[in-house]
Amino acid sequence: MKFDPEEISDGDFVDFGAYGRLYVVNSTFGEDAFFVTDRENDRYNPNCAGWNIKRYLAKRIIEYSYDDEDDEDDEDYYDEKEVK
Repeated sequence: MKFDPEEISDGDFVDFGAYGRLYVVNSTFGEDAFFVTDRENDRYNPNCAGWNIKRYLAKRIIEYSYDDEDDEDDEDYYDEKEVK
């Protein structure tokens, strides 16, 4: 089964082979490119320093981006937690 770069979304940590493992900041940067960074703290920052890389160079997704629904559940957990 061949890997499809269309599966990649913003925030994913992706193996780009010889170009290294990078965070995709903008998966819709161009028809044939992603905008990426090598800094984990910037994986969701559209204004970060980075560069574009061809989509076909993506080999696999190492780590998927965090799901927004999970973040909301975490916020609810902390809101309900009793502080003494």
